[in-house]
Amino acid sequence: MNIKTTLTLVCAAMMGMQLQAQNVGIGEPAPSSKLDILQTETAGSSLEVNHTITTNGSSAIFLRNSGTNRALHAQNLSTTTTSSIARFLQLGQGNGVEIDMDAASPSGIASFLVNNAGAGFGGYFIQAAGNTRPGLLVDHSGSGYGMMVYQNATGNGIYNDVTNGTGFVNIIRADQTGFLGDHTTAGGTGASISLDVQDGIGYIVDADNGNSTTPATAGGDVYGFFANVYTASPVAAGTIAGAAFAATQGGVSHGMLINHTGSQGRNAEFNINGATNADETVFATNLGQGPVFVGQQQSDVLAGTITAANFSYTGADLDDHIGVEGSSTPAAGYGIGVQGTGNYYGVVSIGDMIATGDLTAFGTKAFTIDHPEDPENKMLKHFAIESNEVLNLYRGIAQLDANGQATIELPSYFDDINTNFSYQLTAIGTPEQPYVMEEVNNNKFVVAGKPGTKVSWTLYAERNDAYMRAHPEAGQVEVEKKENNKGKYIRPELYNASPDKAIFKSHTVKKQSSTIQLPKGKELQNQQQDRPAIKIQKETTELPTLD
Repeated sequence: MNIKTTLTLVCAAMMGMQLQAQNVGIGEPAPSSKLDILQTETAGSSLEVNHTITTNGSSAIFLRNSGTNRALHAQNLSTTTTSSIARFLQLGQGNGVEIDMDAASPSGIASFLVNNAGAGFGGYFIQAAGNTRPGLLVDHSGSGYGMMVYQNATGNGIYNDVTNGTGFVNIIRADQTGFLGDHTTAGGTGASISLDVQDGIGYIVDADNGNSTTPATAGGDVYGFFANVYTASPVAAGTIAGAAFAATQGGVSHGMLINHTGSQGRNAEFNINGATNADETVFATNLGQGPVFVGQQQSDVLAGTITAANFSYTGADLDDHIGVEGSSTPAAGYGIGVQGTGNYYGVVSIGDMIATGDLTAFGTKAFTIDHPEDPENKMLKHFAIESNEVLNLYRGIAQLDANGQATIELPSYFDDINTNFSYQLTAIGTPEQPYVMEEVNNNKFVVAGKPGTKVSWTLYAERNDAYMRAHPEAGQVEVEKKENNKGKYIRPELYNASPDKAIFKSHTVKKQSSTIQLPKGKELQNQQQDRPAIKIQKETTELPTLD
């Protein structure tokens, strides 16, 4: 017997090694396996394998199993320990755990199976704070699903709790769908986003070529939100489906585009149904160079008179509510509150018009102010003078010189816009009346009388500006009604005629209301409540179970 054999037997004896029927036991008097190790010490590992040769390319432990059960089976029999069944500490450059399935593996067999019958996690991944790599990476090259979740009971199919960063990133490298929700089996909510009382955005679409400050130079048509909806008639009149939408457009196209091709129905409708809500139904601002709103009626085939825009107060409250209010208040002296342009009439008023006083088209024309003697309870109205001519009026005070003359200078534009003059002179402080010595010429005229007399003068002139010269019919007093207005009236009620005989008909919209109503059984639910899951055809897959 050589020294090596002797040492081996001595060591085996010291360790309590037992050899029975070719089974080897270490600390185990009756080994049941080829190698059976029983740990009887209070500290230390039951088995430790050290692979210290750095040039050795073999595995520290290599397991082969030609039988029908597992190559490795580990159990933790302690019911109080919080330690893991297995731990893999990787200090090198490779993967933590690698499972290679042979190409001949049957369909439906899982490379990694967790069968959790308890109350713990099925899988738990902890990623170091400085690690920029994914916590879980699935590199899928097949034609099936990269990851599939069957949620067969209450709860969430996927739950994502994010403290910082983006909750979900989906990069699509082909012309495919980024997210598909199939609700054809049970309906339900396609996406529910709850911000509670927090600031946030429910849905963002960026189509800016990676640079939101510069318009994209290439690309096709892009829609921030696109939906095809074909629904049956509402179960009750006036009920509609509703949605909130917010978007930021940084390019040169539309922020929102809605095309309606149906034979009826509004393109968009906005309702505030809270009786105490004092906010605007629609609020819009524009920091650019164009108008805030542009509306165009472009139909060439219309039945009767159409209104391109209609704003109406349809309530019954006893107050002077305003149908349309326009204001423009830039620097002092500038701004036009309301401007109307028409080939026939620029502005038509059915009733009195008031501009801090009545300026009416068909009734009286007056300025209206608070009565200076009783401003809290009364108003004072001064009325405009009607005339059968389109006139301009000029007035002033002149002082006759020692020669009994005064030259009255008129505005520099006077000759350009006036013709056919009339004069009125009144002496102040003397009965001797002055007279017109020279008529208007080169924007001035001369009056004469008793030297030193103060003269009050008034000059009436017929308008003769460029517009009046181009449209002399604008000053015509008696006008024939157009053929389509024959037999109609501006104010038919004054002639005991029916309202349908009015030339300018009111297009006031009747009072109406619309209620946003969700389909029955589809009310929004809290996150912890049961929601219909996306139904995807399951493959017939038999997964093995644990012993």
